[in-house]
Amino acid sequence: MSHLHESRSTPPHTSIAQTEEWVNKMVSDAQNGVTDFVICLKPEMVAIGKCGIWQDTEIGFMLAREYWRKGLAEEALRAVLAYFFEERRLLEVVADVDPRNGSSKALLGKLGFVVYDFKEKTFEIGGEWVDSEYLKLTRERWEEVGRK
Repeated sequence: MSHLHESRSTPPHTSIAQTEEWVNKMVSDAQNGVTDFVICLKPEMVAIGKCGIWQDTEIGFMLAREYWRKGLAEEALRAVLAYFFEERRLLEVVADVDPRNGSSKALLGKLGFVVYDFKEKTFEIGGEWVDSEYLKLTRERWEEVGRK
């Protein structure tokens, strides 16, 4: 699933061992302000992506390409946002998006996120500097727009 990394802040993994190390870190990071959920395809329970929050503020998600544009990322994000706003009572969630990733920006907009900042050259991925567009969603706006 190396194509998961096309819009990430790191290059694709080059081995299964590297992916296993990443997953193990993801699990251990739950002790350090990271809450990640694996997105699984029902009924097979096949892992197709992940969605979570870093440091109780920044949401991140990725989905295997063959599952793009099927509503699955939206379904996962709605569930995760509901959990963080309704159960954990967060006041705000932010997202850092590569401005070239129109699909992610559109999805976040559909959920009620609004752009609040832009910075140039925030990540270096494979020798190329990438900009960041920052979006945020408040609990109040989630209750008005995002939650269905």
